Amino acid sequence: MVNDHIDIRQYKKGDEEKINNLFCKVFKEERSIDEWKWKFVENPAVKEPGDWISLAVRNGEIIGHYASVAVELQIGEKVVKVPSPVDSMIAPDSKVSVSVFKNLFKHNVEITKKYSYFGFGFPNEKAYMVGKRMLGYKDIATMIPFFRRLSIKTMIKRRFKSIPQIVLQLIHKISQLFFLVQINIYSTKATIKLIDSFDNRVDNLWAKIKHNYGIWAVRKEEYLNWRYKNPQNQIIVCEKNKTLTGFAVCKIVNTDDATAGYINDLVYSENPSALIAGVLKYMLKHDVDYVLFALMKDDPMITVIKEAKFIEHEAFKPFPVVFFPFYQDIQEESYLQDHKNWHLTYGDLDRY
Repeated sequence: MVNDHIDIRQYKKGDEEKINNLFCKVFKEERSIDEWKWKFVENPAVKEPGDWISLAVRNGEIIGHYASVAVELQIGEKVVKVPSPVDSMIAPDSKVSVSVFKNLFKHNVEITKKYSYFGFGFPNEKAYMVGKRMLGYKDIATMIPFFRRLSIKTMIKRRFKSIPQIVLQLIHKISQLFFLVQINIYSTKATIKLIDSFDNRVDNLWAKIKHNYGIWAVRKEEYLNWRYKNPQNQIIVCEKNKTLTGFAVCKIVNTDDATAGYINDLVYSENPSALIAGVLKYMLKHDVDYVLFALMKDDPMITVIKEAKFIEHEAFKPFPVVFFPFYQDIQEESYLQDHKNWHLTYGDLDRY
């Protein structure tokens, strides 16, 4: 006899293979168990993975999943371990109502309450509509992708589709030289280095700058190495007399049409122009056509990157940032909802 009862429960060791199979089925992409472990088990903010993952199980099969990544946020003088939802999914052939997803959300709130009084995230269009209608999502603001061109190759290719490849490459190289001169004019002197991992100097940098924003992720050595130390990312640092004064984390993505560079994180205590110029030169060296860097609306850093010729571009749309309080009338709700208190970048999203 088939039992249609759906059990909502926490993750337990041994569930990961079925979770990963559901992920591959729903999102139509491959993910290794090692990547799953990195995301949900090896995160230094996590002691018990089950405290952050809610599952819907029927007849021994996982048909629904609502998980949160634990993020340590500096909020004023205190540090709060806050859930940020990722990989929300329901098996496409499960034939269950939307109430299952709502119950997963409620369960995840209950198990993460011991750490925080709210969650925050970056829902896609569908999740945003569901969250606003059913889950109590409250808007903070939008994140704006800023665009910086490093070659006119893609622009020429769109306008002149039959242009010979050799001519296109010549235009590409000449335009790169132009942009390099532009970057050199903007840049100031500093020691810029590429490194493989962070050391304890970044903790000293964080101690200096942690109050630059009202709400942002704690950027200490252990977290940063967990988040960014992998072959897909390049860490670029700025030094003054061997003291770390800033860092950036970059990622290069090749598509059929172009090579895109992403600045996933950018942190500095001084001389941002030297650091940004170092990032752009690194991107040029690796044949990047354009660079993207996302920031919250009205972030003071926008002024800095606009000086480096970053602009808004119609091809890259802003996307929402939300929070959801766990209790009614929480004391800090207005503070959390004020987007000017927040600093977020691509690195705060799990998909970059």
